[in-house]
Amino acid sequence: MPFPDERWATALASELNSDDAFRCSSLNWTWVVALRISDATKSPEKAGVILDIRNGRCVSAKPCNWESASKAPYKLTAPLGVWMEIMTGKLDPYLAILRGKVNVRGDLPRISRFMDAAYMILMATVRVGP
Repeated sequence: MPFPDERWATALASELNSDDAFRCSSLNWTWVVALRISDATKSPEKAGVILDIRNGRCVSAKPCNWESASKAPYKLTAPLGVWMEIMTGKLDPYLAILRGKVNVRGDLPRISRFMDAAYMILMATVRVGP
C-alpha cells in the first residue's frame, strides 16, 4: 500500500485512532491537515493525504491532488524522498521538523500548541510505512 494511496490513508487513520497519546494531544484540535509531497508537480494528482482531525480522532483520511492539499489550513510538506526517509525510520520525524525538512504551515500560534500531535502524525506514518 504505497503512500499516498487510499489504503495507505485508511491505514494512517486507523493508526492514529488507535493511539491514546495522539488522542490526548489532539483533543481540542478541530481542523484539516495535509501531508503534502512538495515535489508532486510530476504527479499533481497524487500530492499527499488530507486528514480531518476532530477532537482526538481522525474522522477521515484520503489521498488528494495538489490543489486540495494546498487549500488545507494546515500543511506538513516535504519532498517524497524525505517522506520515505521518515516512513522507513531513517529520519526521525522530530528532527525532520526541527531541521526544516518537513515544513509546517498554518496558523502558527495555534499549531504550536499542537506540535506533539503533529509529531505523532509523523510517527504514525512510520508505523504505517511507505
